Amino acid sequence: MSDAFTVFIRHEEKVLLMQRADEVSDLPGAWDGVYGYGDHNDLDNVVSRIVESTGIPAEKLQHVRTFKTMLHNLV
Repeated sequence: MSDAFTVFIRHEEKVLLMQRADEVSDLPGAWDGVYGYGDHNDLDNVVSRIVESTGIPAEKLQHVRTFKTMLHNLV
């Protein structure tokens, strides 16, 4: 199982949400932050995924915080 991360991008009071493609197997059509695979502590990897997904230049991004991984069992 690979590590995955979700990034939420905020500008002032707005948060960027992106709609997942209908073709993906995991939550198709859902609205979410920028989703990627890899170590969430590898900021170069995370920034590359943000740039690839959004087109926002890396120099416009500022890391604010990283949250501890949370896993939930849904019943």
